[in-house]
Amino acid sequence: LNNSNFILFEYIKIIILLLMVLFFVNSYKFFFQNLENIILVFSLLTLLYYIYFITFNVIENKFVISCYNGFISQNNFLFKENSHFGFSFIGIFFYSIYQIFYKKNSNIKKTIYLIICIFIFTNYSTSFLITCIVISFLLIIYFLKIKKNIIPFSAIFFLSVFTILIDKQCNDRFVSTIYSVKSLTLDKFLKIESQEKKVLKFDIKSTESSYSLSSVIYINSFLVLKKIVSEFPAGVGFNNLNYYFADKVEVTKKNFGEQYWRYLEKFNHNDGTNNFIKLFAEFGFLFFILFYFLIKFILNKNISLEIKLFVIAPLINQLFFRGAGYFNGGFAFYLIIIIFLNFKNIKFD
Repeated sequence: LNNSNFILFEYIKIIILLLMVLFFVNSYKFFFQNLENIILVFSLLTLLYYIYFITFNVIENKFVISCYNGFISQNNFLFKENSHFGFSFIGIFFYSIYQIFYKKNSNIKKTIYLIICIFIFTNYSTSFLITCIVISFLLIIYFLKIKKNIIPFSAIFFLSVFTILIDKQCNDRFVSTIYSVKSLTLDKFLKIESQEKKVLKFDIKSTESSYSLSSVIYINSFLVLKKIVSEFPAGVGFNNLNYYFADKVEVTKKNFGEQYWRYLEKFNHNDGTNNFIKLFAEFGFLFFILFYFLIKFILNKNISLEIKLFVIAPLINQLFFRGAGYFNGGFAFYLIIIIFLNFKNIKFD
């Protein structure tokens, strides 16, 4: 895209966002009253399309379970990456779990919810599993406090942990990311000093597989964010991260082995790998107002837990682990719901 077309595209995005807000304000009652039916219909259509897809397309591996190169990624089914599928469907996953084990539903409904849960979970990504661990852990603590059955979410917690442990790709990504964060925070991590340029570099061994590329890109995004925020505390403006990211990455890439530089110069400049990076970089410290709305939404006793799970699960995934901007995975829509309900006193049965 040339510059004029790109600017036009950005204006179109803003118009779409405004239309979403207007639509939701005028139809929120219908949406929440029919949320269960909307999710059921959407889930059924997804499953039917999956059956059609594997039946009428020439696919070598119809049932591939893998963290990185799974069925979604191999066949571009709905999304190009498992992670995009994960952060788009994780709200439905937790909503469905709650409907199966904590609500009175017919066996037919429960069966549909169970099938969609299995379908979603078996197309997991690392960020999806980590989000499952975080949310399940918080729910276990909350349910212990209110003396509610913790078995379903305990099962999700341990299943997610087990999957990360046995899936080598997930394990490599998770461990190298944790190791990197710990080391950067404590200013350790086996760093070596270049005698020629006096530059601190990660002690990456001889091959690119020494550390997960995804982890390197993820960590680098926070290094870029630090430089952007220190220079522009009020943010760089809506959807402008791409321009400043490319400039700052020329400096931050030197923290890593040269075999990673070409990837750091190319990937995730527009989305920052997660929406925490994107929001903080583009709106500065004003971004933290969002956390006020999030906390108020979570503590709102008028909002049922299944609605909170439907909204909060994808937001946590996209904010902290893997996101793709405001207009992917329903992120803008979930923000609209949270902000709207903070100003609208609605009681959900």
